[in-house]
Amino acid sequence: MSSYRKERSLLSSIGEMRAPLELATTLVAFPFLARGPRGDGHTSIVLPGLYASDTSTITLRAFLRLRGHNALGWGLGRNPGFSTELLEATIALTRDEFRRSGQPVSLVGWSLGGVYAREIARRVPDAVRCVITLGSPIQVDRRTRPAPPVPSTAIFSTTDGIVAPYWAQESAGDRAENIQVPGSHLGLGHNPFVLHAVADRLQQRPDGWKVFHVSGVAAFFYRRGSVADADGSGFR
Repeated sequence: MSSYRKERSLLSSIGEMRAPLELATTLVAFPFLARGPRGDGHTSIVLPGLYASDTSTITLRAFLRLRGHNALGWGLGRNPGFSTELLEATIALTRDEFRRSGQPVSLVGWSLGGVYAREIARRVPDAVRCVITLGSPIQVDRRTRPAPPVPSTAIFSTTDGIVAPYWAQESAGDRAENIQVPGSHLGLGHNPFVLHAVADRLQQRPDGWKVFHVSGVAAFFYRRGSVADADGSGFR
């Protein structure tokens, strides 16, 4: 590893201490967020990251409910890691909610939760409306994995101190996109830019899905597409 990469890795890890500040920023930005996209009432299930539970996604789910989304936790306790048993449980959860509501379910996964979300969409695409991943290691072995067969958005940060940005980006597709935001990995669930982007993506209907777009001052904080790592790697 070059000295540049070591230095950047150290700075990104230290940057994870920004997470509480990002929550405070969300409170300050709430008047702006409250004027953002409204949902149509369809169900979204928010899947937590490694070793985390529904407690970690309270802020995200509370915000989405305020904006008219039926945002649910997964109700499966702590996420102990990836396993076939837990994947089957999340698939059953998605199918049950699909049958109950009569509408496809949106899946929002933070970190490892996003890995589950993508696999659920592959297994039961008819039950899934869209997938949104937040700093999820979806390309971790450096192979380009194709996007799920539903509209898919990967939200990531180049200053993520836990998941490298080139791991967290979706591969190219007609209904797949990447949104770069400023912030830390541990703050993604309550980062104001993430909250706005998630609400906007959940507002999109599958039959009229369009890529993420902002204008004015807000455009300064977002970037679309992928970024290259220091060694020139990355996904588009």
